[in-house]
Amino acid sequence: MKPLQSCDYHQFRHFSTDGKYQSCSRCWHLVGSVKKSVTIYPPDVAYYLRQKGQYIEKLANHYPLCPAFKADKSLKIIYPNMDAKLFLPRDFNGKTQPVICKAGHTGTGKKVFWYLDDVYLGETVEEHKMGVIFNEGWNTIKVIDEYGAEDSQRVLATLKSGNQQ
Repeated sequence: MKPLQSCDYHQFRHFSTDGKYQSCSRCWHLVGSVKKSVTIYPPDVAYYLRQKGQYIEKLANHYPLCPAFKADKSLKIIYPNMDAKLFLPRDFNGKTQPVICKAGHTGTGKKVFWYLDDVYLGETVEEHKMGVIFNEGWNTIKVIDEYGAEDSQRVLATLKSGNQQ
């Protein structure tokens, strides 16, 4: 009989003895270690589950003083997709309007900072949506959270001419 395959979203993680932080072999001696099974969704899956009212347990951050600590993949741009071709929306007067960009974060209540071609646009908390006015041509949109996790997408923005259907 074959054993059941485990779910990709259920993983074993190590936490500090007080449960406040995740720990690893490089920082166990600083905060202790308790092994626990947790459900971890990718940022885009977590975003859509929250939109549908699903409760997702908040995952503790890694111990910040850990010598091996690096920001993880807890942040992801959901829209626009990588190398997407965007037709820039215009109002009735022909003025370019913002495109609503979305990002997902595995944690709740985290600050996310938005950049377009390395120019700061603003920050969001909780619901990570930002209206962005793209320049015509190739643009790079980047998001960075307060812990240093980041994601970026390259997109091509074009104006659709008035005589095209």
